[in-house]
Amino acid sequence: MNPGRSALDPLEVDVATTVAALDDPGIQIVDCREQDEWDAAHVDGMTLMPLDTIGQRLDELDKNKPLIVVCRSGRRSLIAARQLAAIGFTDVKSMNGGLIAWTEQGHPLVF
Repeated sequence: MNPGRSALDPLEVDVATTVAALDDPGIQIVDCREQDEWDAAHVDGMTLMPLDTIGQRLDELDKNKPLIVVCRSGRRSLIAARQLAAIGFTDVKSMNGGLIAWTEQGHPLVF
């Protein structure tokens, strides 16, 4: 979370929303970190799609299904969410705080 910012960006969701989304097969969840970051630790049930590859992998995503993008701190995922929204994704969000917030709130990672 950015210091001094009290509200979520309109394209952000909180960690709790993402946790709940993991149990919903109708929601796509993409981790936009790099392969080495994923290999070090990731969340079970998310799909790795590094930020610089998303544009080439759009056929793997459904523009009309909800999509949450996750990264380490929430910065890259917000960039990805903005880019995806600009090209027609109707329900795309970034997880605020990224995996830093995820682990701070006690949620598990796969190592």
